[in-house]
Amino acid sequence: MVNKYDYTFQDIQNSVEIRTYITQADASLIALGFTEHSFAHVTRVAETAKYILETLGYSEHEVELARIAGFMHDIGNVVNRVDHSQSGAVMAFRILDKLGMPAEDIATVVTAIGNHDEGHGVPVNAIAAALILADKSDVRRTRVRNQEKSTFDIHDRVNYSVEKSVLKINEAHTLIKLKLTVDTHYSSVMDYFEIFLERMTLCRKAAEGFDRPSLFWEALEKRKPDLVLLDIMLPEEDGIQILQKLRQREDTKKLPVIMLTAKGSEYDKVMGLESGADDYVSKPFGMMELLARVKALLRRTEDLRPAQESRYVIGDLTVNRKRHEVFVKGEAVTLTKKEFDMLCYLLENKGMVLTRDQLLNQIWGYDFDGENRTVDVHIRTLRQKLSDCGTYIETIRGIGYKIGGNP
Repeated sequence: MVNKYDYTFQDIQNSVEIRTYITQADASLIALGFTEHSFAHVTRVAETAKYILETLGYSEHEVELARIAGFMHDIGNVVNRVDHSQSGAVMAFRILDKLGMPAEDIATVVTAIGNHDEGHGVPVNAIAAALILADKSDVRRTRVRNQEKSTFDIHDRVNYSVEKSVLKINEAHTLIKLKLTVDTHYSSVMDYFEIFLERMTLCRKAAEGFDRPSLFWEALEKRKPDLVLLDIMLPEEDGIQILQKLRQREDTKKLPVIMLTAKGSEYDKVMGLESGADDYVSKPFGMMELLARVKALLRRTEDLRPAQESRYVIGDLTVNRKRHEVFVKGEAVTLTKKEFDMLCYLLENKGMVLTRDQLLNQIWGYDFDGENRTVDVHIRTLRQKLSDCGTYIETIRGIGYKIGGNP
């Protein structure tokens, strides 16, 4: 890569000063009994952050800044484990300023470093979001230094039990998934919930948070969320305007929305609720309270959703979901369960393009470990079994499949 500035990731990686801080910080964590935070960790974080931003189409320069933030993110541990993200940000500022990095780039890197910890971190920009996801997803057996299994604490157990860890972004760039293969002999599933609940919440914000409304509207065209957490104070347009637009659109008028704002006046609450918000939370708020409100609203909206259609008729194709029956021109057709479920899902979303990843997640589940070509194979056999009606299933090149409205 040609870099128009005087520094590169390699310069940061090879800096004697930075490497000394990383080594000494990790030595302090060894004394405290923590898992590995040395070069294996920071290098992996840097490369995972690179993968995330490259895959999502960010510029080479932004990718370079993410790698730099990833490599330097834990140097604050040399001061103290407590508030190490803030200490590290201050240290990074001094180092990068001395290197002659432009102020704008320094601000981006130190903001990411200062916001990577689950205690106080917020994914305030793309670099910070990539760093959070990369850091919190580094779970592996080789991070455990304690060789005496009988004395493992919960962090040792959780890391040691991971046999395989893979972070992947789907084709549509709508889902970032961390898949862990876990040996529960060393760690119970409840250990994972205890360790990762706060981390998962932060990573969820990093993966699906939007700092500009224009990014939200763009993502909404690709995938409708189950619920929206909407701040009032936003750039480009405020949350009330966004809420009013959501309520005017046919496809989002019933979408659950919780308003978030630092404002606590009664007027703002009334404005949000009268504009169509389902609930309202004033900042600062407790994370457990917010999660409880989200769960309660999802339960209420789930109860109000219309039941799935039990019968579909499109052209010469008739499908009875409850009876698990399919007819083409009046003749019964036998389908496997996966083929039938896929056909019903396509019919349920008639006219909408469904990506291969959406079909995989819906029909096979999020933990499916096969290739997305599995979808193509099942679509091919489904078309063959549906005979002339197989043409109703349209291929949208490079994206996925849909059943059109007028076959």
